[in-house]
Amino acid sequence: MSTSSNYHNKFHKVVADISSGFISANSLNIDEKIDDMLKRITDIFELDRAHLVSITEDLKFMVNTHEYCIPGVTSIKHLIDVVDLESVPWWKRSLFEGDYIHIYNVDDLPEDASAEKAILKEMEIISLMCVPIYKDNSVEGFIGLDSANKKFQWDLDDINLIQILANTIAEARLKISAESDLIHLSRMQQIIMNIAQTYINIPLNLVDNEIMKSLKEMAEYVEADRSYIFRYDFKANTTSNTHEWCAEGVSAEIENLQDVPIDFIPDWIEKHSKGEDFNVTDISSLPYTGPGCLKDILEPQGIKSIITVPMLDGEELVGFVGFDSVAKHHTYTKKEKSLLNLFAQLLVNVRKRAESDKMLTLAKEQAEAASRAKSEFLANMSHEIRTPLNSVIGFTELLNRTPLNISQKRFVENANISAQSLLEIINDILDFSKIEAGKLELAPIKTDIVEIVEQVCEMVKYQAIQKELELLLNIQPNIPRYGFVDPIRLKQILVNLISNAIKFTERGEVELRVKFEDLGEQQGRFTFYIRDTGIGISQDEQKRLFKAFTQADSSTTRKFGGTGLGLVISNHLAEKMGDKIHMKSTFGKGSEFFFSIDTLIDSLDKIGDTTLTNIKRVLIVDDNANNRTILEQTFRSWNIECITCGDGFEAIRLVKVSDPFDLIVIDFKMPLINGIETIRMLRNDSGVAKDKMPVIIMCSSDDDSLINEESRKSGVIYKLVKPIRITELFDYLLNLSNTGVINSSKVSGSELISAKKSHIASSKGLIKSNPVILIAEDVQMNMILIKTLVSSYIPGAIIIEARNGLDAIKLAADENPDIILMDVQMPEADGLEATVEIRTQESGKKSHIPIIALTAGASQEDREKCLEAGMDDYLTKPIEQPQLHKVLDRYLKNRLNHLLDLPQSEIPADTTPHFNLDEMMRRVDNNREILADLLNSLEVEMEEALTSLEHSIKTNDSEISKRVTHKIKGIALNMSFTKLSQIIKELENSMAKEPESNIRLFNNLSNEWKILKKIIYQ
Repeated sequence: MSTSSNYHNKFHKVVADISSGFISANSLNIDEKIDDMLKRITDIFELDRAHLVSITEDLKFMVNTHEYCIPGVTSIKHLIDVVDLESVPWWKRSLFEGDYIHIYNVDDLPEDASAEKAILKEMEIISLMCVPIYKDNSVEGFIGLDSANKKFQWDLDDINLIQILANTIAEARLKISAESDLIHLSRMQQIIMNIAQTYINIPLNLVDNEIMKSLKEMAEYVEADRSYIFRYDFKANTTSNTHEWCAEGVSAEIENLQDVPIDFIPDWIEKHSKGEDFNVTDISSLPYTGPGCLKDILEPQGIKSIITVPMLDGEELVGFVGFDSVAKHHTYTKKEKSLLNLFAQLLVNVRKRAESDKMLTLAKEQAEAASRAKSEFLANMSHEIRTPLNSVIGFTELLNRTPLNISQKRFVENANISAQSLLEIINDILDFSKIEAGKLELAPIKTDIVEIVEQVCEMVKYQAIQKELELLLNIQPNIPRYGFVDPIRLKQILVNLISNAIKFTERGEVELRVKFEDLGEQQGRFTFYIRDTGIGISQDEQKRLFKAFTQADSSTTRKFGGTGLGLVISNHLAEKMGDKIHMKSTFGKGSEFFFSIDTLIDSLDKIGDTTLTNIKRVLIVDDNANNRTILEQTFRSWNIECITCGDGFEAIRLVKVSDPFDLIVIDFKMPLINGIETIRMLRNDSGVAKDKMPVIIMCSSDDDSLINEESRKSGVIYKLVKPIRITELFDYLLNLSNTGVINSSKVSGSELISAKKSHIASSKGLIKSNPVILIAEDVQMNMILIKTLVSSYIPGAIIIEARNGLDAIKLAADENPDIILMDVQMPEADGLEATVEIRTQESGKKSHIPIIALTAGASQEDREKCLEAGMDDYLTKPIEQPQLHKVLDRYLKNRLNHLLDLPQSEIPADTTPHFNLDEMMRRVDNNREILADLLNSLEVEMEEALTSLEHSIKTNDSEISKRVTHKIKGIALNMSFTKLSQIIKELENSMAKEPESNIRLFNNLSNEWKILKKIIYQ
């Protein structure tokens, strides 16, 4: 059969219509238009089937992409889904070398087309026409038209018309391909960018998850059904599947592909070694060379097409990433291969980063393990060293209080000083090890800044006295008292800097100055300056100053001693507090170190807020100009006029010629005549009225019996030890102001305090009649020392000994002691375990035995462990007697002084304006035990009430203020607190009439309570 003119004319119109339709073709509708074209051609020529077949880019395979069959005709698409062109050489040659292929009768094919003939026979094709589709002068496919029922002769004009359709399809595909390439490229770039960004920032623990996500994303992009990563192990001559993603319905193969011999894939390896991908479009085309061959490995996995891309680290082949097509064959384009190669390199990079991170993590873990081992070693060594040190320090202190000759006393003191020095070195090394391990942390709390600096000066003043140095404390007037800092670490910095200043100063003075700057919004900056007149530091030496185990000059290490760690630790602590230690120094003249702390402040609580009504004019006598200036600034901030002079003769002259002074502040050590001689001359001078002699405060840098005796003879009623503590000075002035002028025949409230303290010291702390004290300590030497310290403070104490934690648990249950002193490290059960068990035994009961840790661990972590275990407090070895006494006082429920044990005639009369003891004793029918119980329970209640009152005043909560004021008023009246009763009445009236006076009156109330506490408790 041949095409007639009727068909020809009709076909012309169809071609024109189809061609115009392809003008609007796009990626969404081109398949539909091709299917429509195949149907219309088949219908017009009454054929059985029509195909559109594509040739792969490598010109190796032809793939049937579109097919139309008339009803009743069997589809042959599956037979030509992917055909290797090498298997049909005649067809390939005819297609690529000719214009078209026209087979009128399959049986007439030449002998060299036997393969093609067999295939066409299998497809039941009788006649066939194939018109090529060209792209860039190369065949990229063809339109195939066949007849299964009849022979068909094609007219050349019709063939040309079909060629027009083929060209139209090529142009439409080219246009769509360009658009698709742009979209494809954009999507490819976005995918790679997203994966790269993810891999850059990915945490180590999420690497595997992100690799799996990227395998899925890449597989879906190239329309693969399975993607995976293999690692090469050339030492073992194997490769193993490490990651695998599979589409739904596709079987996972990762378990079956471990330690696969590399010998199975020699071609694969050869390609990868050259940096080339291994790509097979049709697995069935691979040769079968026997069991274990590549085809034998891939076909059971259902793979139709595969590509594997090498992963190269530089020139080293480390693995490959692969993609399997299971549902259908897939031919990879150059762009897709380029993308997959880039993806493989990203996988190499993330693998290297993961391995690097693992190595860093391992190194970090090893370093942390080493640090933990070091910390544990140092903690154990600290305990082992502190344990005998505790005994050395304790026993030498006890020995020093026994009758000794001069040489023996010097030997004992030297031994004690050496032990203390060793303890300081141990503490420095422990702190430095924490700094290196990054474990030294701060614990900021509300802290009395003024109290801290005063305590620091108390701690170092005897070092200054021994070197005859003037130690000055210069606190800016009206400074806020409270800030939020770590008090222990702040004190550590200050003690280190001042101790260094004293150590390296041979003559002159050392000054601790505190300056404050208001930053607004309840924030402030405290700056601490430590100035000395010592040896100074050269510019070269300053560069080495903050390095560990060094001092400014190696010679100073031998001359002055020390580990060289103190400044390093202090500087690290200052950095933790938000600054660093700065310095200014002139070699041979002295140095100044300083640092600042920014903190939240309590601006309402300042020293000197209370008005001193009876002190208007003061004479300051001191040969040290800096100290005169400090005192003058302090008094002037309290609105007190100051006159100053530098020696005793000038003081005598000023007293004679000036208006009367309410107070004279005079130094003991001065040139020409000392302070005692000056006072004596004033007392004996007939030109000075004896009844108008001003109250005198004696300032001295010494504290010995000579000064005390001479002070009493000369009528000096109070003694302040340099450096002057402004809190102590103000408390005294407040007491003097409240009680009026005190003549020499009376004893001041301050003397009452001194007398009371002396009595306490000699009374050995009568706390409670025969308290039962359990001491748990496994080291015999320490047991003896602690027993001695306790017995010397509480002679009537009943002491029970426990040698290990199990004994402590049993004795606590059997003896029910009043307090337990528990060593932390003991055999059988340690102190922490014993405490937990004791607390368990107490559960459900009302009893609670105070347990005090005795620990050689000096760290905050050690202390927290003690408290977490249920201990109430802790004492750090070596145990210092003052701390032990405070703990015993606190937990044995009686912190009263022994005022109640004094004969009535010995109670100083000056307590009456504050605490009318006679009146109170009458109220309790002279029952001292009742009074003791009342006073014991009072302190906490009063402290809580004052705290509540302060808060209610500051927040203008009038209801709570009235309620708390009424409560304090009742306590004051019932307890015969005379002055407190007067102040609380004034405050009560002020709340109703003059609320602006509330803060001032509260400060008066608070200061009066402090005086009462000194009279009653301390």
